[in-house]
Amino acid sequence: MATFIESLVNQFGDDAISMIAGQLGANKQQTSSGLQSMIPIIVKALSQNASNTNGAESLHKAIVEDHNGSILNDLSGFLGGGGYQQGPGDGILKHVLGGNRSTVEGFVSQFSGLSPEATSGLMKMAAPIIMGYLGKQAHSNNMGINDLSGFLNEAQQAESNKRYSQGDMSIFERFLDRDNDGKVSDDVMGMAAKFIGSYMVGSFFKR
Repeated sequence: MATFIESLVNQFGDDAISMIAGQLGANKQQTSSGLQSMIPIIVKALSQNASNTNGAESLHKAIVEDHNGSILNDLSGFLGGGGYQQGPGDGILKHVLGGNRSTVEGFVSQFSGLSPEATSGLMKMAAPIIMGYLGKQAHSNNMGINDLSGFLNEAQQAESNKRYSQGDMSIFERFLDRDNDGKVSDDVMGMAAKFIGSYMVGSFFKR
């Protein structure tokens, strides 16, 4: 059974990746690599944001009011029309990553080979889809605030259990939170993208 992150990655099928690449002026491999590197970071950051009461309440409110999953019903319309430029992506990224957004963008750009401008566009496109997919799960399962926090925590644990041996999981966790301060985005650049990339591509997203 696919984990939450695997299911989320699968929302970006070949057609969607082609469409995104066209919007960004990038190739499909770069676009796919960009998505592969950013999605677990965003989910990890969401989970950490929801690990305290205020953060969990804020995320739950955003999902209830703005992210019910309807964006998934017309992905081609969202991705192909350039609407992401005026869409909610900027606000989502600001809330989830705070002042560390540029650090995350730098890592995704370095890992994928996308230009900084293309990386910024990719993250603005992907963020509403990530939130929409999370919102769909929350609405379908009638999740309350505590349920949502627990779901995100369990989703990451399930992914780690399924995809990593203990050694690989340790490397990935150090990548996400190198100084163990509970903040993913201030640690992303602490390890070389080339070093971590071999594990992410070889293990985490291996089909």
